[in-house]
Amino acid sequence: MNRLLIALLVVICLSSRVSADDFCIYNKVYIGKDVAESTTIFRGGRVYDLLTQKAEITIFDPSNNRFVIIDPERKLKTEVTTDQIEGFIQRVRSGVANTEPGLATFLIDPVFEESYDPIESRLTLKSDWLTYEVKSQTPKFASMAQQYAPYIQWQTKLNSVLRIGSLPPFPRMKLNEALARQGRLPVEVAVTRYSAPPLRRPATLRSEHRIQAALLPTEQAKIDEADRHLATFPTVSMIEYQRSELPVAETAKAPK
Repeated sequence: MNRLLIALLVVICLSSRVSADDFCIYNKVYIGKDVAESTTIFRGGRVYDLLTQKAEITIFDPSNNRFVIIDPERKLKTEVTTDQIEGFIQRVRSGVANTEPGLATFLIDPVFEESYDPIESRLTLKSDWLTYEVKSQTPKFASMAQQYAPYIQWQTKLNSVLRIGSLPPFPRMKLNEALARQGRLPVEVAVTRYSAPPLRRPATLRSEHRIQAALLPTEQAKIDEADRHLATFPTVSMIEYQRSELPVAETAKAPK
């Protein structure tokens, strides 16, 4: 087999796995002096979120209406359906439906003053309780924003389910919707939360996002490994998964 034919076969094999719809985002979230890093990879209709500091992978599988959370160290996975997430979110909303006006009612039904500076590419959502300042960019392909929009909405909801004591997802969902209307992706996000009057003390969290409109071999290798975990690791309930004393896969039992 000559070299030209070999090169052609390689190109065909690679093109069968990679498309213009595949891309990734490198994330950094600054919490005080700490930095949490992750990589979010969009490939073949699924979204893979890989934490750097913690060996955990979250897969958004929209074709099956679910998230799968994988722990490679314990060789386990758990599943959360979008129906389960939506049920939890609705319970959160109804739980404060009759609360007196204030922070709680704002978090459930947030109203922002929205503005956009085209020169700085900066979107601002401003309120008395919470303000977002977001630098954004138009992605290389429109399909990137189209994939990102539904993913980030569901991921925002999932975070409120998994993180005990976290804020309701509705303010961030408003930001997601604003970005989706513009067909843009965030590259810098600063959210400032204000304490109750009269102090009005601000506390700000910041994140950075680097967008790459292609997948490198290292990202593809990570996704291939995640898919192997998805196919072979046993499934346990969310309660079992979250137990710190949960045994490794050899002793864990998947639910019937």
